[in-house]
Amino acid sequence: GHVRHRDDVYEEGPYRRFIERRFDDYRRLVGEGRGAWYGAFAGEALVGDCGLFREGDTGRYQYVLTHPDHRRRGVAGTLVHRVGDAALGAGLVRWLVISAADEAVARLYASVGFEPLERCAALILAPS
Repeated sequence: GHVRHRDDVYEEGPYRRFIERRFDDYRRLVGEGRGAWYGAFAGEALVGDCGLFREGDTGRYQYVLTHPDHRRRGVAGTLVHRVGDAALGAGLVRWLVISAADEAVARLYASVGFEPLERCAALILAPS
């Protein structure tokens, strides 16, 4: 899903290699007990997923994604909320951090209790 739903500026082949390497890193962190990957399902269909990884007492969400056919139904908000509640409730982390790509995503995260802390900017050179 993460390759299929990439931004149009990225070609599939190079982006697939990037995602595969990134998820290799996540699998290593899961194996080390530093995080986990979570899914939201409608029946047997995976409709959303995300990772939560710990550094000290802070948990950081990674790659929150909802399948396009299931957007605007509360999948991402519910997933983020439940994953965070579970991590906080189990005492795994004291703080949760999430990065929003745009204002609409920031509003979604605010609706489940996140407060803006700082604004970050990035400049990405699209492949030519």
